[in-house]
Amino acid sequence: MKTAQLRHAAPHPLARHCRAHHSTLIAVAFALLCTAFPAASATADHACNDSTRTRLEVTVRNVKSSRGSVMLTVYPANKERWLAKRGKLFKLEVPATAPVTHACIALPTAAGYALAVYHDENGNRHFDRNWIGLPVEGFGVSRNPSSLIGLPSLEDSRFDALDGTTTLDIILHY
Repeated sequence: MKTAQLRHAAPHPLARHCRAHHSTLIAVAFALLCTAFPAASATADHACNDSTRTRLEVTVRNVKSSRGSVMLTVYPANKERWLAKRGKLFKLEVPATAPVTHACIALPTAAGYALAVYHDENGNRHFDRNWIGLPVEGFGVSRNPSSLIGLPSLEDSRFDALDGTTTLDIILHY
């Protein structure tokens, strides 16, 4: 998507500052979102087994340590539910393995979904932040979208799961 630019206008003095801190802004927004929704208990119902018809094999990269768990939250491809309170379908917890953690998620049906992930390094089932509100645990979403400000949109994070196996790579940001 292209944006219009003025040819003779000088850039706003804060423009460079905002661009330099866009990752921080995204991280803060993600942290606020994740702390609002405590992790549900992981159940075997959402892990793959031999009878899983629609499976999502997720590779989570850039996992800083093997401490704690990686929390994977599955959302339907619905704008009103994406990253919204009570919008998730379910959450799955898997042991963290650095530098790459693998998970297999049994999906209810072939459809559109989006996935939010964070590394619960200390195992307290909360997305932890430091004293100024910045995340201290890694986070990422499906399709690894980049955004200058705010949370990633559903359109940038959505993927289609087909009958059989769908694979997804997610890169954590700390």
